[in-house]
Amino acid sequence: EEWFRSQVEGLCEEILVTDDHTKVADMIAKAEPAAIFGTQMERHVGKRLDVPCGVISTPVHIQNFPLTYRPFLGYEGTNQLADLVYNSFTLGMEDHLIEIFGGHDTKEIMS
Repeated sequence: EEWFRSQVEGLCEEILVTDDHTKVADMIAKAEPAAIFGTQMERHVGKRLDVPCGVISTPVHIQNFPLTYRPFLGYEGTNQLADLVYNSFTLGMEDHLIEIFGGHDTKEIMS
């Protein structure tokens, strides 16, 4: 934790290192960002606060692991990348995670 703090010091106003998802959700709600980049948990917080979220780290949605060939070059590759970005911001809520992180219909700060 100390190493991480020393690396990002001066790059942001606040640093939060925690396993408590309610603290993370509260900080996101207070910051009122235009977009969020994080895990499935942050995506659920984003849905609740009506803020788009790109999932960029694990855990990720099963849809990010297709069973078919997906090119990432040329015209078809451009379509694949556009779908990946779009779906990351627009996927629906998963039932098992709604129970953990709360529903998208709750707008207030959680803790």
